[in-house]
Amino acid sequence: MATERQRCGVCLWASLPFRESRAIRSELRMIVWKSGARLDGAVGGHGEDQRPLSPPPAGSASRYNYPPHHHPAPAVQNARLRSRTRARVLGGAGLLTIGQLAARVGMTIRAIRHYHQRGLLPEPERDASGYRRYGPRAVVDLIRIKTLVAAGVPLARVEQLLAASQDEFAAAIAEIDRQMAAKVAELEDHRARLAELVAGDRLFLPPQVIALLDRQRALGVSERMNGIERDSWIMITALAPDQVLEWAATKNAALEDPELVRLYLAMDQAWDWPADDPRLPGLAEAIMVWDGRNPRGDEAPEGLAALMNSNAFGSSPSWARLRRLMAARSAKHP
Repeated sequence: MATERQRCGVCLWASLPFRESRAIRSELRMIVWKSGARLDGAVGGHGEDQRPLSPPPAGSASRYNYPPHHHPAPAVQNARLRSRTRARVLGGAGLLTIGQLAARVGMTIRAIRHYHQRGLLPEPERDASGYRRYGPRAVVDLIRIKTLVAAGVPLARVEQLLAASQDEFAAAIAEIDRQMAAKVAELEDHRARLAELVAGDRLFLPPQVIALLDRQRALGVSERMNGIERDSWIMITALAPDQVLEWAATKNAALEDPELVRLYLAMDQAWDWPADDPRLPGLAEAIMVWDGRNPRGDEAPEGLAALMNSNAFGSSPSWARLRRLMAARSAKHP
């Protein structure tokens, strides 16, 4: 047969809601064993019998941790236990701690505290046990905040929307939607530009210039020389956009001349020559002779020409001397 103390534990177990934590239930069990009281009906139990238990047997105080002094009256014991049990099991008259609130709403405690700091969610006072308790209003407000933030509403607008009327709320949401649409269009434009970057030079140069560089590459011009010329074409495209297509067409037509192709390839090889290489004067003379037989049309503006010459002839000491030789030849035979 179950002892009086065991029956007390069974009655209390039956009265506890299933959802309460194991830690609370264990603590209540210890309270029952230490109180020495009949607890049927203490928290919605199965009767009103609240008779005290018999005093503990001699020599058992150390085992059950009973105090050496006289036990309080049974009614006092039950009142104390009833108050403590309700506070713990019912969570402060049905209110939630911040941890319970976070778990039920599906967010972190840190996020709730952040909303407190931003003034979006009022912070309740602490109860007698030192906990902040949240009621139904806090649950509803927190769910609304979470929904608005998840939809992309800035936190600066959330407080305004929480206090808005239905018409004001609809108008504000429509405005936020327009702002988001503009941002999406901007992001799509950025994505398109990123996709163009994959194409390399095609992002900066017109197709006619790209075709010209591809043709030079096929004729044997090195990537180094093509890169130097590409940079010059980028400057022309930016600083003389009305002339770039005409100049590209002229250059493309000139490549039909085998002599120009030969000079181009020779100049490409000369990039690595030392500045005092004896072949440079002959190359400068051949270039100037071809240039005299094939006069060009519109000249580049002075500033642009200086940039192009610096970009090309400044990349190699041999090319720098080649430029000086051609300038001297031009001055001697204008």
